[in-house]
Amino acid sequence: MLKKRITYFDVAKGLLISIVVLHHYLLYAHSIYGIQNKTIGFLFDYQKVLLCFFMPGFFFITGCCSNFNKKFNVFLWGNFKTLIVPSVFFTLLTRLLAGEYNHLHSEIIRSTIVDIVLFGGHYWFLQALFIAKIIYWVINKQFSSKFAIFFFCLIIALGGNYLNQYDIIPNFWFHRHAMDLCLYIALGCILKNHLGNSFFRTSTVIYIFTIVLLLVFNGHIPYLTRSFSYSLPLYPLHTVLSVTGSILILYLSKIINSNSILEYLGKASLVIYVCHIPFSIQPILKLSKSLLGDSGVVSSIIIILLEILITLAICALFYRLINTKYLKWIIGK
Repeated sequence: MLKKRITYFDVAKGLLISIVVLHHYLLYAHSIYGIQNKTIGFLFDYQKVLLCFFMPGFFFITGCCSNFNKKFNVFLWGNFKTLIVPSVFFTLLTRLLAGEYNHLHSEIIRSTIVDIVLFGGHYWFLQALFIAKIIYWVINKQFSSKFAIFFFCLIIALGGNYLNQYDIIPNFWFHRHAMDLCLYIALGCILKNHLGNSFFRTSTVIYIFTIVLLLVFNGHIPYLTRSFSYSLPLYPLHTVLSVTGSILILYLSKIINSNSILEYLGKASLVIYVCHIPFSIQPILKLSKSLLGDSGVVSSIIIILLEILITLAICALFYRLINTKYLKWIIGK
C-alpha cells in the first residue's frame, strides 16, 4: 500500500514539473526571446488554464505526503538540506557560469550576499516551500482541530496576499508566497484521506466548469508563480482553481497509477526545477529561434514537443549525475 502511494505522488510531481518546463519554455520563447510564432503565441495565451494551479499543486501534494510530526530541529535541518542548500548552490553555479564572477569586485560580492541572505537565492519556489512548511509545522503543533488549522492558515494566506498587494516590505525569502501557499499544504493534509473517486470526479467537474466559464466570458484566470496575478477579491477564485486543479492532477496520476518515466521525473523534480532554464531552455531556444520563427502549426508543435522532451531528458541526466555518492549532498541526501 505504501509503495503504491509513493508511486502515485511521484507520477503527480512528474506531471506538474513537466507543466513547469512547458510554462518556462513558452515564457522564454514568447517574452524573453520574442519569437514570432503563432503557435507559441496561442499556447502562451492559453497556458493560464494550467498556470492557475501548477505551483499550488506542489504545495498541496507536499501536504498530502509530508510528515509534520518530527521534532522541530530535525524538521528544520531536513528541509534546509533539501530545499535551501540546492537553492544556494545552483544560484552560485548559474552566476558563475554566466560570467558574473570573472572580475570580482565589491558590487558583485554585495549582490551575491543580498541574493542569498535576504532572498535565499534565485529559486523562489524552494524558499517559499521551506518557509511555508515551517509555518504549517508551527500551526499543526498548536492546534489539533482541522478547522482551526485551516482557519489560521487561511488568515496567514490572506495576509501574504495583502502584503503583496500593498508592497509594505520587500519580499524577503519570498515570505509572501510562503504565506499564501501554506494554505495548500494545510488543505493537502486535511483532504488526503478523502481523495476517493467520487471526490476526484466532483473536483474535476468543478475545475473544468469554472475554466470554461472564465474562457467564454473572458474572465481573469488568477495564478501565482514568481509574481501574483490577483488581488484579495479574486482570492476565492484562485483557491478554487488551485485546489480543484491540483486534485485533477492527482486524479490523472491515479488513473496512470504507474509510469516509470513520470515517476523518475517526479523524483528528479527539484533538479529539473533548478536546471531546466539555464542548462536547457535558454541554449535550445538560442539555437532554434530562426527555425521556430518560420514554422507552421504542425511543424511548430513537433519542434516544441521535441524541445520539451530534450529539456526533460537533459535534466534527468543532471539528476542521475547529482544523485551519486559524492554529489548527492547538493540535493540534501
